[in-house]
Amino acid sequence: MHSSLRLLQGPARRVTNRRRGFHTSRPVGSLLDINAFTIVSQAQRQWPQVFYGRYVVQQGEVVGVWSRSGRYTRVQGPKSIFGWGSSVVKLQYATADPSQFLRVVKWDGTKEHIPGPAFLIFDPMEHKEVLVVESMRINAHEAIVTYRENEQKSVTRFIVKGPKAYIPHHNEWIHQFVWHGADPANSDRKIPNALTFIKLRLIADQMYISVPQVRTRDDATLSIQLMVFYNLDDIHKMLDSSHDPIGDFLNAVSSDVIDFVGALTFEEFKQKLDKLNEIKTFPTLLNRAKKIGYTMEKVVFRGYRSSPQLEQMHNSAIETRTQLTLEQESMHQNQSLLDYQLQKEASRASAQQSLERQKEVHITKMQAIRHEEELRKKAAEAEAELEFTRRKNQEHLEQEERKSKLRIQYLQDLAGLGVKSSELAQLLVAEAHKPDKLVKVDSTNSPRLHIHE
Repeated sequence: MHSSLRLLQGPARRVTNRRRGFHTSRPVGSLLDINAFTIVSQAQRQWPQVFYGRYVVQQGEVVGVWSRSGRYTRVQGPKSIFGWGSSVVKLQYATADPSQFLRVVKWDGTKEHIPGPAFLIFDPMEHKEVLVVESMRINAHEAIVTYRENEQKSVTRFIVKGPKAYIPHHNEWIHQFVWHGADPANSDRKIPNALTFIKLRLIADQMYISVPQVRTRDDATLSIQLMVFYNLDDIHKMLDSSHDPIGDFLNAVSSDVIDFVGALTFEEFKQKLDKLNEIKTFPTLLNRAKKIGYTMEKVVFRGYRSSPQLEQMHNSAIETRTQLTLEQESMHQNQSLLDYQLQKEASRASAQQSLERQKEVHITKMQAIRHEEELRKKAAEAEAELEFTRRKNQEHLEQEERKSKLRIQYLQDLAGLGVKSSELAQLLVAEAHKPDKLVKVDSTNSPRLHIHE
């Protein structure tokens, strides 16, 4: 769950870096545990050589010279020096790039950290050791806890969060966390002091927890397996309230599981397994997590284990119950199939009747539409014929009226020319040709005649 760097203990270890000609030494007992960092190289005092006469110091070199009387002089090249029985040693140098720092330990006991880029010549009269050390890479969502001692010997705690390349102060040390961790022989089991690290994760994390030997109300022994999802919210509260949060979680989960399972029989437990997926089932865990600066996001039930005898009985019961369930489901499916067939037949008959009714309604509507269309056509034809007759009669009347007007004008013109009325009467009689009816009365006396048509 946590990336960890172990802090080594024991005597110093010496590693030779042949490319630089330095020796790497990892001392024990200093305020800052330098083993938490990567040491690139170390500059230390070299064995001097004795020379007689002239000694040439090349450009770029720095040497330390001890005269026969023991006086020490540092000489920087290019330069020629003369001596008789003097001792000379090439002084080593240390270079740190921007991602490194120099750890300088002096003979007076003082220490100094010089952030890179930096360059320092190892002076054996002043420096006990000079280390080139890689800065600690702290990724995003990670943090380390450091403690710094001031001149008044009081200590202040600091939280260093990433992303950052961390270079410690010379009077600073890093908090090492030692928590419960997974047992190498059994990953489901957590043992004390198995997890050692210095970097805390600040993002959501998860952990497998197994609670063994939990008894139900009817004395069935179970092993409950869970997965806990949590998030670290307050580092200061965690440091002040707990030295092992994982151990606290284990104890709190065990308490909640024992309370939950102990109140139920084995059959009741199987019926309420879903409750172990609810966070409210774990009040002790929630309270303890809140007190030490954590938030519990979710708890997932991964299953349970029981004794071989109970497992066998449970498997037999499951097999019998499964067989009965399958038979019941088979009968239910058969009945459901019959019901489905009957339902479909009734639905099909109803749909067919509805379709026939729709056809009849459609036929009736079509007949009504055709009848209305025929009536409309006949009415239109009768109206057209009536209009034709009306127009024809109107034209005939107009024509007769024009003829009558012309005839009257003609007779008026004749009368204007001096034609007598008797002559006009004869003309009219002559133009009339054969009359429709002729009534002739011959009588010697003056008859009295009255004719009714």
